[in-house]
Amino acid sequence: MSSFCILPFIHVNSSVTGRLRPCCNTQKYFTMTDREVSMKEAFHSTEMDELRNALLNGEKPEICSICWDNEDKGIESQRQSNNRRMSRFNFDVSNPQLQYLDVKFDNKCNLQCRMCDPYSSNQIWKTIEMVDVTPKHLQHIHLTEEQYNSIDNSENRKKYVLESLPDLKILKVTGGEPFVSNHFLEVLGAAVESGHSKHIELNITTNGTKFTKKITDQFKHFKAVNVNISVDGCNSSYDYIRYPYKWDKWQNRVIEFLEDMEEMDHPDFVYRFSTVVTAYNYLDLC
Repeated sequence: MSSFCILPFIHVNSSVTGRLRPCCNTQKYFTMTDREVSMKEAFHSTEMDELRNALLNGEKPEICSICWDNEDKGIESQRQSNNRRMSRFNFDVSNPQLQYLDVKFDNKCNLQCRMCDPYSSNQIWKTIEMVDVTPKHLQHIHLTEEQYNSIDNSENRKKYVLESLPDLKILKVTGGEPFVSNHFLEVLGAAVESGHSKHIELNITTNGTKFTKKITDQFKHFKAVNVNISVDGCNSSYDYIRYPYKWDKWQNRVIEFLEDMEEMDHPDFVYRFSTVVTAYNYLDLC
């Protein structure tokens, strides 16, 4: 099984428009998700079964071409990385179980980061509509009216995640900014109230501007918490890239969050900072 990948046996990824795919590393979505389907329906679909069978038979499906290309170049692929990191999962290839969701609830955000796009920030849509010009780096973005409306209508995505909570081991959430997504905050509260948070590892990618004590207090109920804080510069570089937020305010907010987590003393809390290297910051990095 030299082409085996664990993700199709435990996982589904949901885009901001509600379309589904086996992982975030592929640009090919399941054709069945051109219509509204639940995450469980996609996971147990014929398309996913065909992908799983191909991987078990040592084939290399085109939908996974990014991994095959990286491996041919001697670069560790997402497939290899996930197989290594997810070895703790109990799974049966003959009886796949949805245990890991990677979800964008919507594109609601409080920032207009220079390198971002409308899929990940509704604030950028506001700028485009205001000036009535699409910047060159966003001209590849083409959304139908139906797709655009589905970004703001993530009620079904919330429902699908809620129905999956009893079986989940990992909930990964990106955005937008997760902590300004009402639907994500509802899921967070529901997981705690139901007690399902005790068996869920929460993975969140955030811009770090919306940490509050109310949110931090909910983290203590989860089995594990991994927070990836995006930051692309400091001082004036941050102020320009992460408009309209300010570096000093961001720094204070993150320090307060880390102090709260230290006081909580969660037995399995991990945080890290990630940076996107762009033309705006590469001269400032060292």
